[in-house]
Amino acid sequence: MRRVLTALLIAAVVTGIAGAADANRVLAIEWAAGGGQLRWVSETTLKPTDAVSLNVGGAPASVSAISPDGSLVALGGGDGGRLRVVDLSSLEEVALVRLGGGFVSRGVSQTADRLHVMRLGDPTEVVTVDPLTERIVQRRKLVGTAISTLAAGKRLVVLLAPMVGIGHPRLAVVAADGSVRTVALRGATAGVVWTRRSEARSPFSRIASPGFAVSRDGDRAVVVGPRKLVEIDLGTLDQRTVVLSKRALARVAKAPLAGWDRRAIWLAEGTLAVVGQSYSSKDGRTVSTKTGLRLLDLRSGASRTLDETAIRATLVGDILLASGGSALRGYTAGGTLKFEVLVGENTGYVQTAGGHAYVGRGNSTRFTIVDVGGGRVVGEARTHKPLVVLGP
Repeated sequence: MRRVLTALLIAAVVTGIAGAADANRVLAIEWAAGGGQLRWVSETTLKPTDAVSLNVGGAPASVSAISPDGSLVALGGGDGGRLRVVDLSSLEEVALVRLGGGFVSRGVSQTADRLHVMRLGDPTEVVTVDPLTERIVQRRKLVGTAISTLAAGKRLVVLLAPMVGIGHPRLAVVAADGSVRTVALRGATAGVVWTRRSEARSPFSRIASPGFAVSRDGDRAVVVGPRKLVEIDLGTLDQRTVVLSKRALARVAKAPLAGWDRRAIWLAEGTLAVVGQSYSSKDGRTVSTKTGLRLLDLRSGASRTLDETAIRATLVGDILLASGGSALRGYTAGGTLKFEVLVGENTGYVQTAGGHAYVGRGNSTRFTIVDVGGGRVVGEARTHKPLVVLGP
């Protein structure tokens, strides 16, 4: 059951890759029956740039951490709590550590011989690994179910929902030495109430999944719900609750909610981008309603809508990219519309790497490639098997 919760609440972990990449290629995994093939591909055609590849086993797989010098990448995911360390220049496997079940999520690499990663399972753990010897150095259990994990400078921060039902979440802060501090967030709610009826078409009857973001300097975190936000100082764990403006609540309060989810991006100082959905129950089914992409003021709780149709957002350089609605739109950090492409087309699945966005269709085998900085479509690509772009 906890695996289902993780699937409902955890977004895919995608992290930029530096060091070994050049301006003309991106790292990707092409999924085939014999296992995912990790390789460098052209940023504008998605075709392999050479014949070198590495089989990384079964899905899923995601970037967990990058070594301090940018030469190694740690890939999490797959069976047995798999953590694979790969040399980016040669795509050779340096180490393979199995953490004992669950899914390896985000991590931080402090030194060549110390890597702290999150293992999402039962229980949720912070695991310290020595990649050089493939040895597990220490495990630290966390109480709750991890719904989001972010790197904040040399820290790793984890948002934990209650293990049963909906209640106050906890924030765990993992320091560079692997020590863990936690604090309850009294101004926020998170969790799931599962559907008990076997004939129900939805696995949950209520869900609360807040947005979670970290400031660019790594000193603060924020947790965002439909009615309140909580800002946390990651050094002291002091917290401040802000009630959102009535204007921000207007669209949420029109109907009884079965649940909601939010995703947050920390933009300029004092400004967040927030996007999400609200859920209601109808005839045993869960119906979702878009809340749109909004800019939210951290100090006052006031907001303004940028794109009523968007269901996802990501930051590409200094451009806020809105997708999943009636077009692919790019905004400045201040909310000015910079470009609009693919009007009337499906933009529900978008991957980003470097300065490009890859709008996927056909089970991730057909892509429209958009130059985000230039605000224009620069090509179309087809792949033989489903492709996932990892970075840079």
